[in-house]
Formats: sequence, C-alpha cells, structure tokens
Amino acid sequence: MIFSTNGTRTRALGIATAALVAAALAAGPAAAESKEVRLSLQYGLNFFPVLVVKEMKLIEKHAKKLGLDDVKVTSHQFGGGAAANDAILSGQIDFNATGIGPLITMWDKTHGSLNVKAALPIAATPTTLVTNDPAVRALKDYKSAQEHKIALPAIKVSIQARFLQIATAQAFGIDQATSLDTLTVSMKNPDAFVSLKRGSTAVKSHFAVEPYTSMDLAQKGARTVTTSFDIMGGKHTLTLLWTTERFRKNNPTLYKAVIEAFKEAMDWMSGHPKEVADLFVRLTRSSLKPKEVEAILTDKNKMDYTYVPMKTLEVAQWMHRLGAIKREPKQWQELFWDNAHALKGS
Repeated sequence: MIFSTNGTRTRALGIATAALVAAALAAGPAAAESKEVRLSLQYGLNFFPVLVVKEMKLIEKHAKKLGLDDVKVTSHQFGGGAAANDAILSGQIDFNATGIGPLITMWDKTHGSLNVKAALPIAATPTTLVTNDPAVRALKDYKSAQEHKIALPAIKVSIQARFLQIATAQAFGIDQATSLDTLTVSMKNPDAFVSLKRGSTAVKSHFAVEPYTSMDLAQKGARTVTTSFDIMGGKHTLTLLWTTERFRKNNPTLYKAVIEAFKEAMDWMSGHPKEVADLFVRLTRSSLKPKEVEAILTDKNKMDYTYVPMKTLEVAQWMHRLGAIKREPKQWQELFWDNAHALKGS
C-alpha cells in the first residue's frame, strides 16, 4: 500500500507515541519505587555478605541494570536479632539479616499484618557453645554449674537461645527445654569473647559464631560443649535475609536487585576466600590475621555462603514444639518468598 508523505509522518508519529506510552507504563512501577535500601548488620562472618554487598555496590549495580538509578544503600549495626526485629517493625530498616530463630518468630508473629518471609539464606554455619569452665564437659554439667553464665546475643529469642533450648529438650525432655535459660545473658559477640578471655566475670560460656568461635577456642582451657550442627543432626542454614510483604510488593524491581546482589556476593565470596579474608579484616578492623580468617572460610563445615535453605523446616518445627511459635509450617517454602521456592532446599 502506498501512503502520502503526510500519512507516513502521521503513522510514524502514532507509532512513536504508542511506544513512548508503553515505555512509560512499563517504567511506571520502577519509577515509583523507593530510592533507598536499609540493611541490618550484626557481628560475625555469617553476616559479612551484607558488608560485601555494600562495599562492592552490588545493589546499586543490579538496580541500575533493572532501570533504577541513584539507589542509596545503608547498613545499621545491631547486637542481636531481637533489636534488629524491633528495627524492622518500627520501619527503620527494609531488609533484616538475622539468625533463623528471629526470622521464624517474626514469620509467625506478623502473619496477617507485615507478613514477614525470607528472601534467601546467606550462610550455613554452626553456632558453637564454648566454655572455659573445667567443671563443664557436657550439657548436663550446666545443671550443677556454680556462678556460671552463658553469653548469647539475646536471651530466649536469639537462634543461640533456641538451640540451647532444643539441646536441653533433647537431653532432659521437652518439659525441661527452658531449664537452662536462667544461666543465659544477652551480650554482643565481641563483648562475650572479651569476657571469656579475661576469665574474671561470671561469663564462662559463649554460644558463638565465627570468627568468635575460633577466637574463643584459642584461649587456654576453652573447649566445645556442643554445636548447632550436632543438635540438628547436620548442616543447617543459620543466617537469612528477609523482608516484609509491603516492601516486596511496593518495590518489586528493587527487591529483585537486592536478591541478585546477594547472590552475586555469595558466589564471589565462595570462590575468593583470600580476598574475602582481607576485606573482612579491613572492614571490621578484626584483630585476626587474614590467614586465620581464610582458614575459617575454606572449611565448609565452619562457613558456607550458600543461598540454598538447609533444615529450615526442622528448626521451625522444633520451635513449634517448644511453644515459641503458634503456627507450624508444613513445608520449608512457607518461610520464604516465592523467588526461593524452586531451590532444592529443606
């Protein structure tokens, strides 16, 4: 068909206008999304992916790829999961990186309101109960321990507190699950390490994460009482990244950018232990030497940066048995947003 010059211009203009409208509509949701991502951060190598993502500007990188420019990323340090939970409830942060215990607690408590779920795991690593008390060799010895306190990030609700309850239930019966709670005190991992090292306080045990586990065990007379891998009968996810339904719904593009950023960070971290060790020592001002950190990172039974869920359902079911949560998940996918559902997890 032959068109006049004016007709051709009119049709071309119409096509161009339609394309611009379509582009505007496609870009609309992204343009309306938040320009900031606020992340929580705690102490330990299991939380280090948060700092790597921030240092390497990976969220900004993936956000730009998806059409979001000028995204600001900040991190906020907390001493434990309970404080981090309070921060997300009050709207101070957007993504929490916490132990699986605080995540499951929030998943249960926010059902029907904020609807918290995990975006993806960021570390499979044990938390280790270390003591320097010569009278304590096994869990049963805590029953008769004198002037003895167990330091952990938050009493009753931290993942270390939950694992202590699970171990106590396994050893003495479910009705005795909280019987050692009276020995626990809330303390940041760095402070707990210092207390154990000094040996001049009532803190004679520390439920630690790396690198504090290795630092604790390097002290004279220190030994392992048990680990969460022992308690759960194998390797499990310890730390996860999670957010609310509101943030995910209102910021689908930014949410995807965060997921891709953390995946890239963990893939890089798994293949570059020397560089990660150097970065950890520099960013956290650790007293450890890079070689010491590298030795931890190259042992997958000590630190595994993986986004495949491991034994998350089992931990949740234990917490239900303990009465820590009201709702019991039947599948691990119930704890996660659907971006993780295709993973071969547990």
